[in-house]
Order: sequence, then structure tokens, then C-alpha cells
Amino acid sequence: ETQPFGLCDRIMRVTKKPKSFAKFLSAGLRAIPTMEDLGPFQPLKYTEDTWENVVYQDMWKRLPFIASHASFWSNQDLSDEHMQRVAVSAVDRLMRIEPYLIEHGMMRANDYRGAGIVFGQYSSKLNDPVFVTEAEKRMVRYWREQKRLDRDNTEMVPFLRDRVNPYRGQPIDFLAELDTLEGIDLSADFS
Repeated sequence: ETQPFGLCDRIMRVTKKPKSFAKFLSAGLRAIPTMEDLGPFQPLKYTEDTWENVVYQDMWKRLPFIASHASFWSNQDLSDEHMQRVAVSAVDRLMRIEPYLIEHGMMRANDYRGAGIVFGQYSSKLNDPVFVTEAEKRMVRYWREQKRLDRDNTEMVPFLRDRVNPYRGQPIDFLAELDTLEGIDLSADFS
């Protein structure tokens, strides 16, 4: 079986998720440089036919893949707090370069779906109401973007429409206020 690690996949003999899998994914995430480390891409210097362009593009394509992978494994075992931290870290890294990924067609509706799930789960582990609210804001933003990109997928619509965080089983208090500020009409947005 192959597992994502940095810019490559590693071949592993795996019959079930190893105990150190969160450490493995975390190391794989750290193996990808940050955009701050590399600086912005220079399209005039590195045209589409250069190897530098190919490597640069491939590197950023890996980040959504690793974030999705971490989200999947985090969702498999909600009690694995280390894996959940890895998933939150991966989504954070992904969203830091979201404008670049959108510009180059590398963000998909499922990337937003997974990101929303990660922050919905994360909010259920937090005690501080400020942090819970921030995590839920991110969950809602990502699920709204997923719905905008994939109008046919209605999986998250009940939670958004009913203003409920499925991982905490409680209402999302700030959502009505946020809708007013953003001028969002839920009946038009999610029907």
C-alpha cells in the first residue's frame, strides 16, 4: 500500500492503520516546504515547460491530498487526538495557500468538505467558547464553499440549514448573526 509522504508516496506493508500513523502523516506534511519558505512562483522565469514549474505545481497538489488523507483517518477514529491535530495542521497549511490553489484549479469541493469535517470534529474537543466558535466558523465557511462548488451534493445542507454542529450536537450560535452580516439567504443558498 502507498501512503502520502511529502512530495512522494511511500510503500508500506499495512494491514491496518499503524499506531505511529499520525506521526508518519505529520512528518510527511513537514516534508512539504511552505510557500513562505519558497516565495511566490515566478511564471516569467519558469514557464510551463520547465521542470521547476512542474515540481512547484506538483508540490502544491500534494497538500490537498495529504489534508484529505489526514481528514479521512481522523474521521475513522474520533478518539485519536494526535491524528486530529495532524488533520487540523494539514487543513491549516492547505488554507494558507487557498487563493493560489483556487487560481490553479487545485481545490475541489471534497477538499472543503473534508476541511469542514476536521474543524467540526475539532470544535467538539475544545473547551474555550472562543475557540469553539472559531472552529465552527471555519467548518461553516468550508461547507458553504463545498456547496457552492458542488450544488448537487446535499450532505451538509441539513447542518447548515438547521444551524447544528453534528459533532457537538448543539446549535451553532453565531450563524444567524453571520448570515445577517454576510447578507446570506439560507433558503436560496441551500434549497
